[in-house]
Amino acid sequence: MKYFYPLTSPFTPGETFFMRGKTWASDFRFTVSFYNRIAQKWPLYIRVFNEQKTRDVTDIAIWEDGVAPINEQKMATYYGFNEEFEIRVNSSATQAFITLKNKVVTYNLSKKLPLTDTTDFVINFSAWDEEKVILNYIGWTGNCWFEPFSS
Repeated sequence: MKYFYPLTSPFTPGETFFMRGKTWASDFRFTVSFYNRIAQKWPLYIRVFNEQKTRDVTDIAIWEDGVAPINEQKMATYYGFNEEFEIRVNSSATQAFITLKNKVVTYNLSKKLPLTDTTDFVINFSAWDEEKVILNYIGWTGNCWFEPFSS
């Protein structure tokens, strides 16, 4: 299931996105994306896979066109089945610092597509049936307030 968290102000350097949840009890994948709704681009896109027979990888990338990732960085998935987790992301103007299971991954951002252009945090953007995660909490330390969706 896709979950949108619209931002009420820019995601600026020094602020922190955080997500707490639990992985699925069997093969799973889920995504965490920093999305620019206006440009339809992803300044930061994190995909976590734990599919025993095919993939056990986490990749971090920038998606400008939704077709091919840019500056893709892959690593082993840190999360097992049925495991509680927390993911944190903060940044400077040029790098994102992504905490996955107490390990900080430094990722170089695009100058053309800065994180400050993020309009939404989106969990499971593709909304595929295979994208499974139990979401307990999502938030950020930025200037935020309740903003109702327009009909």
